[in-house]
Amino acid sequence: MDAHTEIEIYRRLSKIENECMQALQASAVVRGVAEELRACLHQLSEQSQQARALHLRGREDGMAAALGALEALAEQACELSDCRDGDARRVLRPGLEEARQDIRDLCHQMGLHRS
Repeated sequence: MDAHTEIEIYRRLSKIENECMQALQASAVVRGVAEELRACLHQLSEQSQQARALHLRGREDGMAAALGALEALAEQACELSDCRDGDARRVLRPGLEEARQDIRDLCHQMGLHRS
């Protein structure tokens, strides 16, 4: 990969990590967030940090696996947020949807496709 692509991937991973961290932090103060959703958001945040760290170390194979796991967790978090009414869905869903789309876009950019 050229330097521009490397920087773009890092920028996207940082944005995804930030979105996941914001969702996790918001879940601590939003009413009606199920414990299962909080646990999923915690895993999502950790996985996004791991993906960025693997990219920084040049571990593209590990990063590809981490992105696959991240995409699955983002799907799960969106589904779990949809199961809740009120504040949990209204506050968390937009950020989770944005993170999910950013993850999909990055997977597509890197030629990774989940089956």
